[in-house]
Amino acid sequence: MHDLVYLAGGPAHVLLLGLFLGAVSAALWRSAVLPDWIAWTGVAAAAVTTAGVFALAWEPATFLLPVGRGLGMLWMLETSGVLLFGRAGDAMTAAAPVPAGRPADRAGGDLAAGGAP
Repeated sequence: MHDLVYLAGGPAHVLLLGLFLGAVSAALWRSAVLPDWIAWTGVAAAAVTTAGVFALAWEPATFLLPVGRGLGMLWMLETSGVLLFGRAGDAMTAAAPVPAGRPADRAGGDLAAGGAP
């Protein structure tokens, strides 16, 4: 039972965190919502975090588990900070202004209806 708890809380958690970071970074890399440096740091954090799975086969690699968790949390913190405090990215600066009398979250049109409002 102790081994299962270790696997679920250690290597499995860090591996899934690395896959999450990699997927989000790939999506950010293809879009212009955030600066490219956030996507690159996410890819680097994902690589280190995913490498934490080597702790299952090689005991000295267990240092990658807390390092991966820390890098993942730092990446999420920096991404949140840029989203909160900075209007970065080409898509945000090139976005059309919101028409008067229209809520900001509905300015882009209804995608389900297939076009602009």
